[in-house]
Amino acid sequence: MPTDRDIVQLMFDFLQGKNAAGLIFDGPHPLSLTADQAWIAIHRIQELNCALSDTIERCGNCGDLYDSDSEGIYDESVSPFNFCGDPCRPEVCHAD
Repeated sequence: MPTDRDIVQLMFDFLQGKNAAGLIFDGPHPLSLTADQAWIAIHRIQELNCALSDTIERCGNCGDLYDSDSEGIYDESVSPFNFCGDPCRPEVCHAD
C-alpha cells in the first residue's frame, strides 16, 4: 500500500509532466509546472482539503519530499524553515 509520501510524490511528479507511475495526462497540453509551482499547488490542496496528507513537506534546501511525522526538521531560526534532515540544514551544509 502506498504511503502518504508516495501519494504526494506521485502528484508532485504528475504536476511537473513526469510519467508518474503510469499516470498520463489526456488533455490537449501536458502539464509542465516547475517544482516550485507544483509544490505550491500541492500545499494549497493540503490546506483546503484532507485528501492529501498535510504531514508531507518539501525540503527547503534539496527539494525532496519527506513525512514530517517521522523525519525532518522544522527550525524557525533559519529560512526556509523545513528540512528533510540534518545534512540539509544551512548551518550544516555551509559549515567550514
